[in-house]
Amino acid sequence: MKIIYTQNQTIFEDIYEILKLTASDFIPPLNGRVNIRDYAVKIKEKACCFEAWHNNKLIGLAACYYNNLEQQTGYLTHLSILKSYCGNGVGQQLVQNCLQYGFDHNFKSVILEADRKNEKALVFWKSFDFEPIYKNGDAVYFKRKFSDFVK
Repeated sequence: MKIIYTQNQTIFEDIYEILKLTASDFIPPLNGRVNIRDYAVKIKEKACCFEAWHNNKLIGLAACYYNNLEQQTGYLTHLSILKSYCGNGVGQQLVQNCLQYGFDHNFKSVILEADRKNEKALVFWKSFDFEPIYKNGDAVYFKRKFSDFVK
């Protein structure tokens, strides 16, 4: 299976579609927390997108706001992979591409939020050396510093 990885090549419709298709994979479901259409617009307009494609179909998306230039901190707002492509390293590659971008653009760190009930996500983020920095209700916030980042 040939997966193509790109950066900022997706269009709104592709972002909207993958958000809808993967909304129920999140804990709690994404569509219970945000308006999917509005979130797709925000990602398209403000985030740096890292995409995975198979047969010209968007199968994976990582979106990170690299706009906090004062603190040089990115915010990884979204990661989703279509279920039929999970377990093939797509998510790992998208996160690696996202981290590499931050490192290459002289950011100091990336933060993200995960739900404490989503054990799979907690293990996944820790495997990339994200460390929990604080909790707020069910939300666990993680930070990955670039001081020890290795390409």
